[in-house]
Amino acid sequence: MTSAIRNSTFLITWSIKIYNSICFAGIIYCLLTLPEAKAANPDSLLYLTPQRQYSAIFNTYHTLRQKDTSLLRPFVDELKTFFTSEGTALDLLTLEVTIMQYEHANPNFKTKYLPRALAALQKAEESGNHFLFAKMHQALGMYHYNVQKEYGLAFQYYLKLFDLIKDLNETEYPDYQYTMYIIALAHYDFTDYENAIRYGEVLMNNIQKPITQTHLFNANMVGMAYLRLRNYAAARRYFEWGVPYLASLFSKSKLQKLEKWTGIINGNIGLTYFGEKKYSKALPYLQKGFELSEQTQMWNNSASFGAKLALIALEKGDIKRAQQWAVTTLNHAKKYRDQDRALPNAKFLAEPYFVMSNVKKASGNCRQAMLYADSSAAQELIVKQQMDVTHKHKAEIAVDHEKFNARELLLQKDRERQLLIRNGLLLLLVVFVLVAYLLYKQQHLKQQKLIAQKQLAETELHHSQAQLDQIRQGIQQKNDMIARFTQNWNSANSTPSRDSAEYQLLHELRKSVILTDDDWNSFAELFEKAHPGFFVRLKTKFADLTPAETRFMALARLSYSNREMAAMLGVGVGAVRQYRLRIRRKLEAPEDLDISELASTI
Repeated sequence: MTSAIRNSTFLITWSIKIYNSICFAGIIYCLLTLPEAKAANPDSLLYLTPQRQYSAIFNTYHTLRQKDTSLLRPFVDELKTFFTSEGTALDLLTLEVTIMQYEHANPNFKTKYLPRALAALQKAEESGNHFLFAKMHQALGMYHYNVQKEYGLAFQYYLKLFDLIKDLNETEYPDYQYTMYIIALAHYDFTDYENAIRYGEVLMNNIQKPITQTHLFNANMVGMAYLRLRNYAAARRYFEWGVPYLASLFSKSKLQKLEKWTGIINGNIGLTYFGEKKYSKALPYLQKGFELSEQTQMWNNSASFGAKLALIALEKGDIKRAQQWAVTTLNHAKKYRDQDRALPNAKFLAEPYFVMSNVKKASGNCRQAMLYADSSAAQELIVKQQMDVTHKHKAEIAVDHEKFNARELLLQKDRERQLLIRNGLLLLLVVFVLVAYLLYKQQHLKQQKLIAQKQLAETELHHSQAQLDQIRQGIQQKNDMIARFTQNWNSANSTPSRDSAEYQLLHELRKSVILTDDDWNSFAELFEKAHPGFFVRLKTKFADLTPAETRFMALARLSYSNREMAAMLGVGVGAVRQYRLRIRRKLEAPEDLDISELASTI
């Protein structure tokens, strides 16, 4: 027994799962075969724009609601799962916005609709998607207007909605025409007929084929606005505009819709002739409008048309006929009162009471005439309370205040930005001046350093040159002393012995003049300071010179005489001449070129 129950439960569970899968597959197939979402595979739904995705989901949702509401929940759940796994947060938001738009008047959503819709509005704003943000304004506007009858809030959303979509078209904002129509209609309901015409004529002046029911509704509303402003010719033009399209617009609908709108348009045309007091022309239109409205149970329209027929009968003096029309009209208005309508219905009672008052007055029953007149005034008061224009004005003020605050915020941000830019420029200027000063200081220090280095180099050059001059002078003095000693000995025809003090002195003098390796290193160091790079250039230009020849070229650069060179090199004057000759040959210098001149060019 237990096993059988378990098996039955298992079968039921899987049957439900299979049923839901089949339902969802059918739904997705239906969804993706719509004109707005044709695709080769279900994933293509993810690649639609939010506008086309909204239209596809909305139309499928509408189809399912019309056929079988039990399919709606699995459709939404499965689509959420699909978007969660394969789509993005924007896909999920589009689905939520679509549901909020469609279900704004669903009584099952009444308690949870507002917080859910406000959450969707906030998400739409955070997403930065202009279309979804506007759609949520439309949904909330319709919710507050049609369901809650909170007209002040409704107008705030409608006015913001208009600012959001006024520069768009049907492609950029699906249901653009219908949306503009409901905004215009809200202004009409609050007796702002000029703006109702302004918004309504935007659609009438930009009609694109095919003609839709929205165009018909809008033309009728614009006509009614002109009627209220007593521009009867303009009103009639808009009422008559819709006549050629009635059959095609309602050919696929029930006959009742065609009869309903045929009655509305005929009755409204009759109202224009009634306003012009052309009662003979008004009568057939009003009678046809009344009959069709009564047949289709459009009690508000039949009450309005019947009231005018009663007044025409009264005008003709047919009090009995006027009484009949007045009673029928009042009954129809009361029937409309008992219906659940979004708009206030007291205004449809005010006129029948007014007509009854006139009929009773014409028949001589002043007491009842006054009672009906009081009832009419009471209904007018209710209408004013229900459709208080101050609600609309407050909404306009609130929206204007919000716009003002937004402009002030932008101005404040602009001022802050300008201040930031100014401070930034000042900071850049300070940094620039500081950097310029530092660069100047660095350049100045660099110049000072170069000057100091130059002065030091010049000082070292002068010092080295002075030392070289001192060495040369010392050599000259010693050579002069050697020459004098030698001359004196030669004059005396005597040569001192090697052991004599005179000979030892002469030997030391000669020895002190000759440059040893250490002396040469010191000399070369001084020479390099006085003539920087000389030895490098000499070696580069004449690589095969011997060390002795290198020393000779340095002494030649200092313009030393042969005698001075001989003394410093420890050789005879003849050897110096040989150096000159050998170096000239090595350098392939002409015979008339002095070696000292050649050395000065290196």
